[in-house]
Amino acid sequence: MKTLHYQPYIDELNRMLKAEEFAKRLPLFKDFILRNKIDNKNMVAQLGEKVLDVYLGQAIRLYNYSETNSGTPTNYSGKPIEVPLIVFYINRYSMFGDDFYDEITKELDESVKDLLYFYDSINSKYFVTKENLGEFCDKLSIWYNNALKKNKQYSIEKKKIRLQKELDLLQG
Repeated sequence: MKTLHYQPYIDELNRMLKAEEFAKRLPLFKDFILRNKIDNKNMVAQLGEKVLDVYLGQAIRLYNYSETNSGTPTNYSGKPIEVPLIVFYINRYSMFGDDFYDEITKELDESVKDLLYFYDSINSKYFVTKENLGEFCDKLSIWYNNALKKNKQYSIEKKKIRLQKELDLLQG
């Protein structure tokens, strides 16, 4: 007679149920949470590298700050944090390059400043509470799509100037 071993299936089911419960709290990251069976038992949980239509190429993380996990973000000097914060590292250099950095940085920072719990400008990290997450992501998406359009136009203008210089050189 064969012995059936159900425990691995029960463990997997429990992981899936915990992930489903966690995904209900953060629906913007539902697909990533469910696909990777992530629960909220650790101090730090990765939520993916993409939100809405914005691919950051860096992990978006949930930090569970509380009395038992007393830690603070780098460069933070405020009162102890006792709420979970979602952290977005937005590397505008890798997204758009050096030439275009200053203009788009100001636009993003201005559009989300009232939604942030903390902004680490040195490391380009945006700390957001769950309550402000949806609006932050909407503004991030709007900023990203506008920046893509502006960057495309900027690249066209740079190419136009370069080609005009080449033409001038050829005409002598």
